[in-house]
Amino acid sequence: STLTPFTAEGVRDFDDDALDRVDAFLKRFENLIGVAQKQLFRSLILFEGEDHSVMSAREIVLTLERWRILPSAEMWLAAVAARNRIAHEYPRPAEEVANALNEAFAAAQQIAPVVAAAAAHLRGKLEGLEP
Repeated sequence: STLTPFTAEGVRDFDDDALDRVDAFLKRFENLIGVAQKQLFRSLILFEGEDHSVMSAREIVLTLERWRILPSAEMWLAAVAARNRIAHEYPRPAEEVANALNEAFAAAQQIAPVVAAAAAHLRGKLEGLEP
């Protein structure tokens, strides 16, 4: 059965299977953003001869947008904000949790193909290197 779109009532009624599925999604969503920001995006910056160590995460994303590797820095930063809202575990009203989960799910659907395209871009650059 499907869990989305999430509702306050649905969140309150999560059984163990639903909790496991949501936890798995949230972990993958957090990992997708983390790996993209800390490894993939920094590798792209480094490969182009820039020093990522002096750049903030926002500056890196804006640079990748300027280079047309990312279609929208704003979309990426919104996904990071969604990740941040769900990453903090503290008691919240079910409606707030449902809204945060829906936002994260929508963000994941937007950024997954963006990350895949960025990875393909880097792979293409690496394949062009001589051994």
